[in-house]
Amino acid sequence: MNSTDELIDYLIANPTDRFSISWRNKDRSTGLHNIDLFFTNDGHLILGLSCIANDEEADEWLKKIMDFCRETNGYITFEQPPPLNATDFLAIVASLK
Repeated sequence: MNSTDELIDYLIANPTDRFSISWRNKDRSTGLHNIDLFFTNDGHLILGLSCIANDEEADEWLKKIMDFCRETNGYITFEQPPPLNATDFLAIVASLK
């Protein structure tokens, strides 16, 4: 594959292939370091952010990404990758409510 677009197209066409893609923010002054896509082994996508933030700022980043994705499920961790599938992801979200 020669581009990120080709990789994403491949992962969409092969929904049981688990893979992650990360983009680094060149402007570290924003506190946002990386944006990550986690393709799960059950055909779903989990978006992640890596940032330097206090609890209030982290909550605001989570709200922004959930609003952008029009999503109601999300949570904050520290240096921990998401689960491999949507069922486990949603179980974590439910346990934190």
